[in-house]
Amino acid sequence: MNVQHKSGFERVLDRLVEGLGTLAAAGTVILVITTTTDVVARQFTDASIPGMLEFNQSMLVWIVFLGMAYTQKEGAQVRMTLVTDRVPDRVAHGMRIVAYALALLIITWMAYQSGLRAFDSFDMNETRQGLLRWPVAPWRAVLFVGLMALAIQLLRDLVRLVRGGRLREEATAI
Repeated sequence: MNVQHKSGFERVLDRLVEGLGTLAAAGTVILVITTTTDVVARQFTDASIPGMLEFNQSMLVWIVFLGMAYTQKEGAQVRMTLVTDRVPDRVAHGMRIVAYALALLIITWMAYQSGLRAFDSFDMNETRQGLLRWPVAPWRAVLFVGLMALAIQLLRDLVRLVRGGRLREEATAI
């Protein structure tokens, strides 16, 4: 879809998804820096930096879940075309619609459940016991935000498919 033909709402959604993708990429840089710092500290002190393991584990949630909607938007996810490559285009298009509808249903359910769990986690001040007591709620909230963004992107893609459009991944498939 050409940028000039996008509604203001679609442009806002694009910025949101791209912003989350940027945050995920920044998280990757932070993870590399903190892991390297911890390795260097271990070389000189024979001990890890307290809390670094917990932080890095949490950053994986940040990286993966904040990056999913952007990956979907760009069509960069791994996809299996074993069946759709062997059926007529109209059938393949119908199969994609069903697959996206199922994915949207599952991801929306996951987002709902993770949102409930995040609220509970904030309410009870949930922590994870490690070298330090590590708060869990913020990372559960990140999970919820990432899943909601993915659900919104899947809905956008599903609407585009139902209207007869093509997705970026279809247009660029080899």
